[in-house]
Amino acid sequence: MGVSENPLLEWEGVQGALLLQSGVVEQVCRNFNHVL
Repeated sequence: MGVSENPLLEWEGVQGALLLQSGVVEQVCRNFNHVL
Protein backbone atom coordinates (compact mmCIF):
# COMPACT_ATOMS: atom_id res chain seq x y z
CA MET A 1 0.00 0.00 0.00
CA GLY A 2 1.49 3.33 -1.05
CA VAL A 3 1.22 6.51 0.99
CA SER A 4 -0.61 9.28 -0.85
CA GLU A 5 -0.26 13.01 -0.23
CA ASN A 6 -3.93 13.37 0.71
CA PRO A 7 -5.08 10.09 2.31
CA LEU A 8 -8.08 11.79 3.94
CA LEU A 9 -9.34 13.13 0.62
CA GLU A 10 -9.00 9.71 -0.98
CA TRP A 11 -10.73 8.03 1.99
CA GLU A 12 -13.58 10.57 1.84
CA GLY A 13 -13.91 9.94 -1.90
CA VAL A 14 -14.18 6.18 -1.32
CA GLN A 15 -16.70 6.62 1.48
CA GLY A 16 -18.73 9.07 -0.62
CA ALA A 17 -18.88 6.64 -3.56
CA LEU A 18 -19.95 3.74 -1.33
CA LEU A 19 -22.56 5.84 0.46
CA LEU A 20 -24.02 7.14 -2.80
CA GLN A 21 -24.18 3.62 -4.20
CA SER A 22 -25.99 2.30 -1.12
CA GLY A 23 -28.30 5.34 -0.92
CA VAL A 24 -27.27 6.11 2.66
CA VAL A 25 -26.68 9.76 1.82
CA GLU A 26 -30.38 10.29 1.14
CA GLN A 27 -31.33 8.73 4.47
CA VAL A 28 -28.77 10.85 6.33
CA CYS A 29 -30.04 14.01 4.64
CA ARG A 30 -33.61 13.11 5.61
CA ASN A 31 -32.53 12.50 9.21
CA PHE A 32 -30.76 15.88 9.30
CA ASN A 33 -33.90 17.56 7.93
CA HIS A 34 -35.96 15.97 10.70
CA VAL A 35 -33.44 17.04 13.36
CA LEU A 36 -33.20 20.60 12.03
